Amino acid sequence: MKPRALLLAALALGLAAPAPAADIAAHDAATGEAAIAAYWTAARMKAARPYSPRQAPRAKLVTGDATTTAASAGLPQTTAGHTPLAAEPPVNERLFDAATQARRPQAAASSGATAQDWGTVKAPFSTRRADIGFARIERVYPWRTVGKLYFSYAGIDYECSAAVIQRRIILTAGHCVHEGSGGSAGWHDNFVFVPGFDGANDAESAIAPWGRWTGGHAITTAAWLNGGGEVPNAGDYAVIEIADRAVASGGPLRRLGELTGWLATQTLSLGLNHTTKLGYPSNFASGLKLIESTSANYQRVYPNNVEYGSDLSHGSSGGPWVQNFAVAVSDTDGSGLKGGSNRVVGVTSYGYDGGTLRVQGASILDSNFTAMFNSICAHQTGNCK
Repeated sequence: MKPRALLLAALALGLAAPAPAADIAAHDAATGEAAIAAYWTAARMKAARPYSPRQAPRAKLVTGDATTTAASAGLPQTTAGHTPLAAEPPVNERLFDAATQARRPQAAASSGATAQDWGTVKAPFSTRRADIGFARIERVYPWRTVGKLYFSYAGIDYECSAAVIQRRIILTAGHCVHEGSGGSAGWHDNFVFVPGFDGANDAESAIAPWGRWTGGHAITTAAWLNGGGEVPNAGDYAVIEIADRAVASGGPLRRLGELTGWLATQTLSLGLNHTTKLGYPSNFASGLKLIESTSANYQRVYPNNVEYGSDLSHGSSGGPWVQNFAVAVSDTDGSGLKGGSNRVVGVTSYGYDGGTLRVQGASILDSNFTAMFNSICAHQTGNCK
């Protein structure tokens, strides 16, 4: 659904209009596309470290089914996903390899997860490498919509996970675009997104099947921007506008989503469902392979979050939590209480250090997400249609 249509649908149903602009905050990158592209040398990409926010004390449970924020009122709002629009072959751009001088950060030990695994809180999940049983799954929709997000802050290079949700738009965690410290000084810079990132752990090499894409305009919530950088947070999610590029040398300019396709989104839908969490956690294949962890909701916690069983670690931040992932190509196909296919209902915000609880949490996408989506769609003609 287009942004204006989404707003009109909300008004027709008697819902509140999207949250005012004061509840979201935007930023334009300090450097241009060429400078960002030049910044990310092979050595920097290889040495980038997984980013993690500061973990608050164990989250406080929400009793019953009470709404915790005013933004959570109303009915779920959706935006439609789409398969790729352009039939471009993979370019397989090399990012780094074993000969690159810098070394990958030391990876945490694998959790050794198996089907129906769980931690000390007994929240079951099932985790696997996304390409098991398939050849080059990173090149197939909808997996190809997920990738690595690189950025820098205070002279240090980091990486998160992210997913394409419109023609020029990616969705990630708020802590992947801003420190949460308030003000303009906390914004991250040098955003580069690599959809379908494909690494080989044994050789410490990686390629970008669809190339590297620079990002400039970013938006997150005021809740995250002014939240002190701790999680759980009511709005730890963000969107970034991605610049067009030619995929093949001398070819036409393409918008990111034309090449990868994009996932649908749905607000107010965490809890009472089953999600597939995707990303590049450092505890599997040193963060070089796309990993899936599937589970049902475990518990709702303050201030506006839901936790699910999962053993993905640092590096999976910002990765999408998808309802009915890859069930069908059509956005409306599916069955059950929440039947929409390939709909992002949250992004990875936090886990718990130590690896014993084996749960992850996400902020509930609410009216602030709707305002954010409408704002970035309107920022430049062609972003979302």
